[in-house]
Amino acid sequence: MRTYTAPSAYCGPALGEMTPRARAIALDWYATGYEHGLLAGHQQADAEHHGRWEEAAAVARYLSARPPFSDLADTRGQPARAQAQRHLLEVRGITPPRADPPESPPYVDDKEIARCLASWSTGDREAAA
Repeated sequence: MRTYTAPSAYCGPALGEMTPRARAIALDWYATGYEHGLLAGHQQADAEHHGRWEEAAAVARYLSARPPFSDLADTRGQPARAQAQRHLLEVRGITPPRADPPESPPYVDDKEIARCLASWSTGDREAAA
């Protein structure tokens, strides 16, 4: 009875069977591919890192264009909560936002922010790019 044998994974002679010139060429070829792979991996990691920072910057712009939490609590009629928030910011050494809102808030594209937030929740980094 014959058994099935997988095709050979023969890729050429072993390094020990090659001439010195052929071995040098094979090793250079391997090194070039290895370095190319490393470079491609670093470029992909850099692109992903840059994309995450862009998403974080978009969220920061979105949040900075909104009124501070303490002002919202005052508006809702929760003065104790507003005072607690102001006290917490003071204790932690965080400079609270100005009491007077700027005359014209910076433009923030809410659709861009929504898209970035959606990509964060689904983990879809390509949707945010």
